[in-house]
Order: sequence, then structure tokens, then C-alpha cells
Amino acid sequence: MTSLTPTERDPIAGRAVFAAAAFAAGFGVIAALERVGAPDGLVKALGPLFALAALTVIGLSNRAASLTDFLAARRAIPSLYAGLAFAAALGGVVLTLVSGGDNARPPWLPIAAGVAVAALVVTPAIRAGNASSAIDVLATRFPAFVARAPFAVALFACGLLTANAGFALATQALTAAVDSNTRATAFVVCALGFTLIPGGLKSALWADAACGGGTLLIALFGAALSVAFLPSPLTPLSDDFARFAAESANGRGGALMASAFAAAFAGYFPLLSAALATPSWRDAGRAGVSGLALAALGLAVSAVAMPALAAAPDSAVQTGQALLSAAAWLPSLALARAGTLAASRAVGIDLARGFGRLAVLSSRRIAVGRLTMLAVLSLCAVALTRLPLTPERSLILALAISLAFLAPSLALALALPGRARSATALAALTASLAETAIEATVDPSGFFGSSILEAALIAGGVGLVAGVFAAFAYPSGAKRRDLPASDPFVDMPFDPVDVR
Repeated sequence: MTSLTPTERDPIAGRAVFAAAAFAAGFGVIAALERVGAPDGLVKALGPLFALAALTVIGLSNRAASLTDFLAARRAIPSLYAGLAFAAALGGVVLTLVSGGDNARPPWLPIAAGVAVAALVVTPAIRAGNASSAIDVLATRFPAFVARAPFAVALFACGLLTANAGFALATQALTAAVDSNTRATAFVVCALGFTLIPGGLKSALWADAACGGGTLLIALFGAALSVAFLPSPLTPLSDDFARFAAESANGRGGALMASAFAAAFAGYFPLLSAALATPSWRDAGRAGVSGLALAALGLAVSAVAMPALAAAPDSAVQTGQALLSAAAWLPSLALARAGTLAASRAVGIDLARGFGRLAVLSSRRIAVGRLTMLAVLSLCAVALTRLPLTPERSLILALAISLAFLAPSLALALALPGRARSATALAALTASLAETAIEATVDPSGFFGSSILEAALIAGGVGLVAGVFAAFAYPSGAKRRDLPASDPFVDMPFDPVDVR
């Protein structure tokens, strides 16, 4: 598909300016209400609730009218906005990793390296095959049911855990604002449902872009206050940089743990969706560059802004708390949407057979996707009260599942397209499962805390080696028909599928 024309970009730019102006006006309303003596609880809760109203409008206005919209946003997302959506979800990941308090010391530099590989290498490679999701590559390259079924289970579990991490973090942020966990959970369900279910990927990406833009606006506003009124506004930034550098150099687990984090984020499925909705693989690469740049800018500006917002003068203390709550809430919602979207792609769509793709009505496929999203949100709400899973623990488990069982086969599909087949994926999956069972039997303690990523790295490495060996030791026959690398229904909904 071709890039957007200037006339197509103009309405998008206009809507973005309008959304930014609406966010800024909302901040002004919150400050004005505090000045005239509105109750503190109302002012403090207005930040996230105003964001809920804005995101609901965005999600409903981007309702999917076709399967191309629902699965791939019609490949019409400009690189800048895809990058903004990527940065929002990445912000949710960072908030989740630091939510563990003083015990959370992830190796930040390896994480940054893994995210860069995902944004600049893996995602453009997937987009070059016209895939609308990383699961497209696995399901079409390895079409046997015995291979696709484990992939579906692993992807659903990975997406569900990711959604649970974002859901729990968003609920915590909103609970601090509205002083009620029950109401906070209901608001989070509404925020995610209205901004994801109507349009699938289309609603999610524009809502994520709004979350990223809104968070960046709050951070820039706080940074401006910090520069204007605090004596040493850049001291928090330099202190955070020094601390993160030290934690990366002396992170938990040493080199093996650092490698596990880097490899896990390089193939982390939920973070790959935004750039796959761009017009081409080059645009996907540009989206990765802009996303990394915006994420770095947002983190740096947030470090400068937080002291000013947290220590606001008496006349604006609740306004500062409202802005902080909104700034924590928006990226958490983006992460939850990314996980829910990933889980929904694991259910209800047979990507393996051309006739099956075109025989199933688009409306049915969209309905199944929406029902799956609703089920994931319901499970997250139940898990919040029934399971002892912290946001950080949920994210680590999701990364481990992706690293051990999904990333090896994705690497085989992208690196060995002429040799990878269902038997190759089965060899990789079997080896990874066997290695995981052995590790669990020999040293069960390795499956507690973030050390589970080390076990996942070893299992994934064993699976990758087994898959490479199977690909070269037992090559496919010459008469084997090459399978597509994606779901043709997404990019060519009315074109015939070549099934020669």
C-alpha cells in the first residue's frame, strides 16, 4: 500500500491539534475549579476522569467499519502517530518495571537495546511481509494445527498477562485519585472497553497516540513549571540518569539477566502492533525511530517535571496530583490495550488456509475479536481481586512466555523463510518445553521473581538451536508450496488468494 497523500494527512493533523487543545483546556478547567474552592477529591479525580472522557470519544469515533480497519487500521497510521502510540505502551512498561519499589532493579540499558531491536529490526521485517500481527507470521509459516495451537495458547497467555499488568497499574493509579478500588476498576474497564473494542487496532492506536500525547503534554507543563520556579530543575534528571546507569551496570543477575531482558524485549509481541499499521515497512522503521525518540524525551521531561507537580503550591496542590494521576494512568491504559489486542489475535481467526480466510464473514471475525477483548478485560478485573499478581510479576511472566515459546519460532520464520515449516516450529517448541521441564525439576527456585527470564532465555535458546537443526537436517521437499507470510485478507480483502 502507498503512503498517505497530503490531503489525507491534513484531517489527521487537524484532529491531533484539536485533541491537544482539548487536553490543555481540561488542565485549565481543573486548575480553575481548585481556585474557586471545588472539593479536593473532585479536583484530584478530574485528571483521569477527563482523560477517560476524551479517550472514549477517540475510541468510539474510530469504530472499525471493515476487517482491514479492525486488524490493521487500513495501514493508514502515519509514522509519527504510530511512534507516539509505541512510546505510550513503552511508558507503561517502564512504570510497571519500577512499580516494584526499591527491589525493582531491572537492567535498563539491555532493556533499551532490546526495545531498539524490536522497533528498528523485528517490526519492519514483519511489516515487510504485509503481516498485521506477529502471530500472522507464525500461523501462516507453520500451518499445522499441532504447531498453531501451542502458539495460540502462548500468545493468549502472554497478552493476558500483559493486559493484567497494565490493568492493575491503571487501577492503582486511579484508586489513589478516586479513593475507591471498586469504582477505579469499573472506570478502567470502561476506559479500555470504549477505546479498544469498537475499532480493534484502529481504536487502540489512536487512543494510544492520545495517551502518549497527553502524557507528554503533562510532562512538558510540569517541566516548564520546574524550570521557572525550582532552583535546580535538572538535578532530578541527572540523578535518575546516574542511578539507572549504576543499576544497569550492576543489575540483578549479571550478564545472563541482562541478556534475558534484552532478548525478551526484542521479540515482545504486544509492543509490535503500532508500527504494523503504517503504510510500508519503511514507515514502520520511521515509526520505530520516532517512538524511541519520543519515549526518551518523555522519560527525560518527566524526571524534570515530577518535583514541580508533586510539590505544587498550596493553591494548586490538588491540580498537581490530578496531573500526576493522569500521567500515570494514560501509559498504563496503553499497555493494557496492547496486551488485550495481542490476546485477541490468538483466538477465532484461522490464518492457515486461504479458503478458510475468505469463507468466514468479516463481521463474524470482528465479533469474535471483540468478544475475546471483553473476555480478557473481565479476566483482568477478576484477577485483580483473586490472584496475588503484582504488575511487575505479570509483565515478567509475559516476557518469559514470549521469550521461551514464541520468539524462537518467530526468529526461524524471519531468518529462514525458505526452510522453516511446521516441523521446524514443533522441534523448537518441543525442545523449549523439555528444557523448561528440566529446569523446573532441577531448580524450581529459578521460576520465582525476574530470574524466570534467565530460565526462559535458556529454554528459548535450546528451542532455537533445535529449530535450526531441524530446518537444515530435514529440509522441505521441492514440491512444497511456499506459504504466505501474512494473512492476505488484511491487505487484499477482495482479491483472490493464490492457492495453486
